[in-house]
Amino acid sequence: MKRLFSYLQVMKFRLLKVFGLIAIFGLLLSSLNGLNSATVLAASLTPEADYYHVNDVNNPSQQEQELDLETSANQAEIAADKIYKGLDKTKDFIGKTEPRKQVIEQAREQASNRLKQQSERAKSAKNPDSLDPNERNFLKNIQ
Repeated sequence: MKRLFSYLQVMKFRLLKVFGLIAIFGLLLSSLNGLNSATVLAASLTPEADYYHVNDVNNPSQQEQELDLETSANQAEIAADKIYKGLDKTKDFIGKTEPRKQVIEQAREQASNRLKQQSERAKSAKNPDSLDPNERNFLKNIQ
């Protein structure tokens, strides 16, 4: 009888281990699937709006807010100029080698150009509805 009881105890713990491992494996697998789909979605979006579109970070007050194209265009130009602020400090802190410093400069230049393009698009748009939804969202967030 004692032998049967100890056998049942051992089997009980083995079954618990197996079910626990299956549950952990299932959670791990489901989280990996979520990462893959998010990565695929992010690759298809414009860089300016990736964060807002993929993560659904749309503030309700911003959704209700009207888009002022002139203000947004001005803010985009200001942001394009502010990108170069602190460039030397960043190059000293992060860019220990000359190739790194060049990459930092190129990245800032590319970001500045993107913001200038957004500004130009906002200036040339007749109304907010003529812009792409991602562009409208981006411009709302910087105005």
